[in-house]
Amino acid sequence: NGRIFDQATDSWQRDHASKWAAKNVKGNPRTIPNTGLNQSSLELYDEQYGSKAQFAVMCPYTMYWQRTIANVTDRLVNEYGTDGVYIDQIAAAGPRPCFDPAHNHSYGGGDHWVTGYRSMLDQVRSTVGNDKVVLTESNAEPFMDGVNVFLTLVGFSADFAGSSHTVPTFQAIYGGYFLAAGAEFFTTDFSPNPDVFAAKVAEQFLFGAQLGWFSLGGRNNQSPPMGIYNQLMDPNHDPEIAYLQKLSMARQRCTQWLVHGRAMPPVRLHVNQTTSRQGYSAVPGTAWLSDEERSLLVAITAVERDSLGLSLGFNMSMGAYGLRLRDAEMFELAQLGLDGSVRVLAQFKGDGVEYSGVLGARQVLLLSVSVVVP
Repeated sequence: NGRIFDQATDSWQRDHASKWAAKNVKGNPRTIPNTGLNQSSLELYDEQYGSKAQFAVMCPYTMYWQRTIANVTDRLVNEYGTDGVYIDQIAAAGPRPCFDPAHNHSYGGGDHWVTGYRSMLDQVRSTVGNDKVVLTESNAEPFMDGVNVFLTLVGFSADFAGSSHTVPTFQAIYGGYFLAAGAEFFTTDFSPNPDVFAAKVAEQFLFGAQLGWFSLGGRNNQSPPMGIYNQLMDPNHDPEIAYLQKLSMARQRCTQWLVHGRAMPPVRLHVNQTTSRQGYSAVPGTAWLSDEERSLLVAITAVERDSLGLSLGFNMSMGAYGLRLRDAEMFELAQLGLDGSVRVLAQFKGDGVEYSGVLGARQVLLLSVSVVVP
């Protein structure tokens, strides 16, 4: 963990690590004096989680904590030979105002929290090298250049349909500059309705994230349980595993957009039946603009096991999705196969691009709109 220190460990006592922990003013007064603070007037930020261990939030501006995390990652990567390291909480938890004058930063405010973590990540990168993967929890802009992958548990924790739902804002702004991975999965995603699991992995795909982050075991005090090994191994859920494989192949096929491009406004689909469900859409769709802004991916999938053939279509204005024609250019609509094939469907001279077709249960439809010269 890159943020907290277990106060029951030998190293906490041996290193007198409390000196380098973030500290608040005792009593949390409304007015903080600019001078005169000392250790007797300060207290630790204590936190507890599922294990009930007592943790202290550390001050990332201190050289002690920066070196501690760099040394741990050095041992994991260079002694144990891992391909990367996960450092918990850096992009997940907000700053804790630190008032310890011994840390040589401004009282409480300022930029020391971010600059401290950035210095830590610089040391980590210098230690592990450029060919190792560094991950942290959640997604935060100041750390995009120091972290390879963000574990987006919070980002995928809300519903994907309904009056309040998640949209890919971060991907729309920073697409091509960061990688997302992971969501929380529970045993209740499989029973009574396995389409909930399918909807979750479908949204990961459509949001450009690496699929999965499945807990095979876990704490026995988690409710609902997150250990889904039995569900993943159950032959009754082979259709879910097959759908996961199909989405993984589709993501690999579409890295040009989902990894290097950026998310665009949602596709307004016309479907022949109601597809709104509690917490998810049965036929979600997305659009991604390529990094050179000369092609658009439209990805649509049907997440339900037993859905009948869905007649669907759209009429999209390409100008609203970042594509514009120059003299003598046209838009070309093509279907992308998971095997790498490309089948041209139509060409359009104007701004509008239309499509209509049928989508079967758990199918993934990949369409590209490219600017071409006929």
